[in-house]
Amino acid sequence: MTRGPKPDCTIDSHAEEPATPNHPDQHALIDWGIFGPKDPRIEQLVWKLAYGHGLRLTEIEASIVEALEGILHRSEATLHPKGEGTTEL
Repeated sequence: MTRGPKPDCTIDSHAEEPATPNHPDQHALIDWGIFGPKDPRIEQLVWKLAYGHGLRLTEIEASIVEALEGILHRSEATLHPKGEGTTEL
């Protein structure tokens, strides 16, 4: 069983299940969801924010999600500029 988010594309229109993503870090991404990030700086920063600045873990996680969503939004805007390949209602 493959872990991780389900991809939203299929290999072809006849495929019954979504295609397995092909990514050079595929195994590390699967492990990342189970074991957490490999970069120790992430843990160090979380500890500094929590103990040094009094942030709650939910606040830190919300900041991480916000940052990652910003990166995703910018990446999608670059891949799909407004008006190119999309239809606006």
